[in-house]
Amino acid sequence: MSSALVGPGARLVDAVSGDVLGGGDLRDAVLDHREVIDALPPGPVFLLLGNTVRDVLRYLAAWTSGRPVCLLDPTVEPDALRRLVEHYRPTAVFGVDGDRECPAGYRLAATGSGDAWRCLVPDTAPVDPRLALLMPTSGSTGNAKLVRLSAPSVLANARAIVDALDIHADDVALTCLPLSYSFGLSILNSHLVAGATVVVADGGPFTAGFWLTVRQHQVTSLSGVPFTYESLARHGWTAEDHPSLRVLTQAGGRLDPGVVSHFHEQLARHGGRFHVMWGQTEAAPRMTTLHPDDLPAKLGSVGRPLPGTSVSVRTDGDGETTRADVVGELVFRGPNVMLGYAHSRADLGRGDDQGGVLHTGDLGRVDADGVVWLTGRLGREVKVAGTRINLDDVEGLLSTWSPVAAVWRAGRIEVFTERPQDVRPIARHLGERLRAYRSMLAVHHVTRIPRRANHKVDYPALVGHAR
Repeated sequence: MSSALVGPGARLVDAVSGDVLGGGDLRDAVLDHREVIDALPPGPVFLLLGNTVRDVLRYLAAWTSGRPVCLLDPTVEPDALRRLVEHYRPTAVFGVDGDRECPAGYRLAATGSGDAWRCLVPDTAPVDPRLALLMPTSGSTGNAKLVRLSAPSVLANARAIVDALDIHADDVALTCLPLSYSFGLSILNSHLVAGATVVVADGGPFTAGFWLTVRQHQVTSLSGVPFTYESLARHGWTAEDHPSLRVLTQAGGRLDPGVVSHFHEQLARHGGRFHVMWGQTEAAPRMTTLHPDDLPAKLGSVGRPLPGTSVSVRTDGDGETTRADVVGELVFRGPNVMLGYAHSRADLGRGDDQGGVLHTGDLGRVDADGVVWLTGRLGREVKVAGTRINLDDVEGLLSTWSPVAAVWRAGRIEVFTERPQDVRPIARHLGERLRAYRSMLAVHHVTRIPRRANHKVDYPALVGHAR
């Protein structure tokens, strides 16, 4: 298949029906959808990408067509989708249904690839020929800021993941994260590139039938975010109950080292591996992996840069450095770095703004062994009584009471917990650890900490709740 995203032997399996697509059948199914896309006027297409085989086929069809495709959460709010369509004027929007109101300048049309909104007067603004993929930076909120990715950057990352995780054609991955989320999409891409099998399912470890699917299809690889593994650990998950699983990977935020140790020990006992990874959508998306061989020595780190990439540190005083253990903003270099951002249709014609360099906005250090350690996020630093405090560090102090979330509002740190019995112990602990700032701390109970589609904490929603 063109553009080398689908390797020889790759298969898609529908978890619901059990239907299998591979070889010539997979190629023909992609071409059926591509015929619809090829018949459109030039320009980008939008795809509301759910976890279904048909949506995967649409994605692969757009990829092989050579035109850029923007992948969106299928639950995106109507107003948010309308704003994105107004900003980028795609030639067509796939994955919509009759329940969604068609925006001005579009009509609902039945196609061989399902219902779509067709643009009545296509935009003729030029598009950079290198542009292959557009992904939002803010889940389903409808923020018009998109990440521009080239085909070579996506492929470079997929192949580096294959090497780092030792993915083979006999591996079987399950789509247990949304495919519209960059981490979820990279699971699909890396296994397809390796010629492996991808079982397409909609739902995670706590949805009905999930573990039955794992057993039926002898799934060898699962991936999750911190929330996934924290929840599984609390429910007493063991590797012994799932003998087919060989590899678990985690990205999407900091996972408590105790939970990392738990899963590492569980998998190692049965010949498996647990990989902590660090990534950003802007890097297509994964940047490092902590190999199990580096545990427990490097517990708490995110591991080493993927093959063919590097990480340095930028400080306010000394500029950029590769000296060990200097703390500052982490700067990533590699062939998987995005072309840049887009805020409107005109930006789709921009070239490469990054030159393979990504200032991540993450704070951290690189030790003498080349291992990356994260310490926080630039945007999560606040000044309390003249002293800088990172809200991620505050959450780290409270890992015993997980899940918790900390925000800055009205001049004080506000912490939220889902367990009312934890409010007073958390307040007491924080008061002891941050004694000088006790008057600037508050702890609240909330029924559920709001999370985005990628399971990361929705901090703006928490700030709104605090009002």
